[in-house]
Amino acid sequence: MSLTTSARYVNLTCFSSRKAHWLSAGVFSLALWALVYSALPLVTLFPLFTILLQRYQNRDILYPQLQGHLSLSFSGRLKLGQQQWQLAWVNSQFYWWFISLKTASGERFLIWRDSCQEDEYRQLLVVIKQLQMKRELT
Repeated sequence: MSLTTSARYVNLTCFSSRKAHWLSAGVFSLALWALVYSALPLVTLFPLFTILLQRYQNRDILYPQLQGHLSLSFSGRLKLGQQQWQLAWVNSQFYWWFISLKTASGERFLIWRDSCQEDEYRQLLVVIKQLQMKRELT
């Protein structure tokens, strides 16, 4: 097996992540625990619980995860189906779990490691490292 040290683009298919689901459930549980054991009156507890439950059901507790066939080019153009974005910022600090992306329009997305094939994820990391190095030089 040869090591990939450069790539001009990456195509990958992302599915739903189990880790994202479990982390979202954990955050929901902690927030629910904080609500129950807080000194808030019951009048404010129920609306806050309703908002929290709606956010959890809509999978809106964490940043949305990208799902489907996506492509990232060396220039920073991200395509998902018919939608396109220009990347403004990439955080690969926690790459062993996920990669956080921010587009030029301000939208944020997560790509979870367990949501795609390992070789595609590694190729994605190579493209992101090249993109970060390119931006440091300019």
